[in-house]
Amino acid sequence: MSQEQKKAGGGFSNAASKETQLPQGQTSIPNAQDALAKLEAAKIKVIHGANDGEFGLAGAKVATVRFSLVDAFNIPGDATAFVNGEQVDENYVLQSNQVLEFIKAAGVKGFSVKFD
Repeated sequence: MSQEQKKAGGGFSNAASKETQLPQGQTSIPNAQDALAKLEAAKIKVIHGANDGEFGLAGAKVATVRFSLVDAFNIPGDATAFVNGEQVDENYVLQSNQVLEFIKAAGVKGFSVKFD
């Protein structure tokens, strides 16, 4: 701290005693636990194959999630979207604590028998 700041009474100790300015319309400082609870409530679990993760995506459309995670989760364009086990379209809006899973139907191995 410079000598001028010491003489003027400024510095760290004086700054801490100043009243905190809140944004207009806000009456108190948000509680950290409440903020964390809101973030946890807004999470969506996304699964594709071996990839899965939880993201704060509540309110987003399935198409937005697909576009955002197409490279990271290697989601093919023709994978079908399911929310909590029910098939949904690309415009479905995700709600808190849902599970979004992208599934691509695989081919069926086997053999065919031809009778003459």
